[in-house]
Amino acid sequence: LKLNMKKCEVIAANAKGKRDVVKFPDGQPVKKVTAATYLGGQLRQDGAAKPEVESRLGKAATVFRTLTPLWQSNCDTRWKLQVCNAVVFSVLTYGLETLPFTKSLNDRVDYFQAKCYRYILRIQAAFYSQVSNKEVLDRVSVALYQERGKTQQISKKIADKATTLLGHIIRSDEKDHSRKVAIDAEYDIRSAAQRN
Repeated sequence: LKLNMKKCEVIAANAKGKRDVVKFPDGQPVKKVTAATYLGGQLRQDGAAKPEVESRLGKAATVFRTLTPLWQSNCDTRWKLQVCNAVVFSVLTYGLETLPFTKSLNDRVDYFQAKCYRYILRIQAAFYSQVSNKEVLDRVSVALYQERGKTQQISKKIADKATTLLGHIIRSDEKDHSRKVAIDAEYDIRSAAQRN
């Protein structure tokens, strides 16, 4: 394995003194940054989730707008909803289970989901149509599964994925790096709200 020294960056989180200096084998220090992009996700020294969620919302909105001809076509509504779930919402939710979500972030992603569904189902905003977001989810559920209550808010799906991930980490071997970072590490505990 050969590392490109120009592309390597380190984000020092909770490192004090000499522990925050990372060097290549030749003794040259690795460039320190406060934020970086890794596998399409934004990593930040302060652990703030809001910039990453906003970035994902922007990417998902771009995909949704790109598919406007499909949404406006005479295709079956069920097909449109399946495409939206598979293409748009997968862009939004990719990797979000690793972030600490606040109520405002949950509301933000749920609003985006309802907005997309309203556009596909041709339902105006709640103020004009008097149709609640819960009713919109029920209509989507009926269109996809022929029964009400099967479609969840997207924030609930993200929370379920986070719970599943935590279960995998808890059951992992004690030498596993993800377990060391998530469970065994000594960490400066601050609430997610303070970081956002």
